[in-house]
Parts: sequence; structure tokens; C-alpha cells
Amino acid sequence: MGLTHSGHPRPMSIHFVKSIEGFHPKGAHVGRVCAGVSDTEQLMQALEAALRLPASFGRTWDALSESLRDLSWLPAGRITLIHDELPTLSPEDLSTYLHVLEESAGSWRGRTDYALDIVFEKKHRHRVLAPLADFYSVPFHHVPVNPDN
Repeated sequence: MGLTHSGHPRPMSIHFVKSIEGFHPKGAHVGRVCAGVSDTEQLMQALEAALRLPASFGRTWDALSESLRDLSWLPAGRITLIHDELPTLSPEDLSTYLHVLEESAGSWRGRTDYALDIVFEKKHRHRVLAPLADFYSVPFHHVPVNPDN
């Protein structure tokens, strides 16, 4: 969960599914970040292709944030960015990427022209949520569970 500027919790626009294989949201423009992304440059290239980012996209975190808060080059409606795997980035870059995704997707909440959903497999939940909790200074504890408990 992210926080509003007043510090109150708000719903996240990052979603977790059991398996992304065969996951096809109906009525959405779907972009995929394929497995094997191992650095920021590869990630920016993957996002450029997945979301058909404009030629003016500058391949920086600020440019990504601006682009994800615009989306006017895509048809209006729901945009879903699916990650086949969590990109293998430095902890700092992963935290920045996840923050950009969460804040950008959250900026569309309540709007009627666009919606941006970010999707990861459930197995990555703690690796996605921990950096976001740290960014917002929210305590986060990962407690592994399995079907037997």
C-alpha cells in the first residue's frame, strides 16, 4: 500500500497474480517486460518496446515517470504492464523503478480516461513490497507461508 501526502494508506496499483502465464486482462492494452532484464538500460529498452513509448523518451527515471503519467500516445483505456520476472537490478535501481511504477500508476486512480495496472507474479511480492515499504518508511515483515500453514 502506498501513502498519500497526508500519510494515509491508499490502494496500490501494483497487482500480484499466481501465474502470469496465460494471464490476459480483457479490454486492456497489454505490455510485457520479458524475463532476462539485468540492468537499467535493458529495462528502459524493454519498457520502450512494451509500451511503445514516444521517440522523445529519454531513458531516465524522470523520463519514465513523466511518460507513465501521460500515456496520451496510447488509446484511452486500461493499460496493463506485465512483468514476466522481476528485473535483476541493483537494490537502489529496483527501489527507484518500483517507486516510479507505483506513483505513476497511482496518479491515474479515479480517472476515467486511462488506468495503469502493474502486474507481477505472487512469488515476487516480498521483493516488490519491501523496497516500497522502505521508501515510505513503513514497517514490512515477510512471513513465508505455504499451503500447509
